[in-house]
Amino acid sequence: MLNGLKALFSSGLIFQPMVLCGVVSGFLMSAYLDWEEFFPLFGNVEFYLMVAAVSGLYTLFFNQTYKEHGLGLDYPAMGGKFLGNLLQLAFACVLTFIFFETLLF
Repeated sequence: MLNGLKALFSSGLIFQPMVLCGVVSGFLMSAYLDWEEFFPLFGNVEFYLMVAAVSGLYTLFFNQTYKEHGLGLDYPAMGGKFLGNLLQLAFACVLTFIFFETLLF
C-alpha cells in the first residue's frame, strides 16, 4: 500500500486535476458516508451525469485539443480525452474512498 502511494506521488499522477478532484471527493465521501450509503450511488444515474458534467466541462474549457495548424477544435480527440478524464475521476474517487475506509478499521 505504501509503495502505491509512493508511485502516485513520484509519477506525478496526483497532480492531474481530475485525479486530484477524485481524491478530494473520495476523501469527503469517506468522511461523510458509510459503505451502505456509498455503493448505491453507483446505481444512480444522477451520479454519473454529475461526474460526466465535471469531466466534460474540464475537457471543454481547460483540456482542449486543436486540429492541425490550430484551425479549430478537434472534437473526436476531445471526446477521447473526455472519456479518459471521466475514468480518472471515477476510479480516483472509488479507490480513495476504499483506501480511507480501510484505514479507519
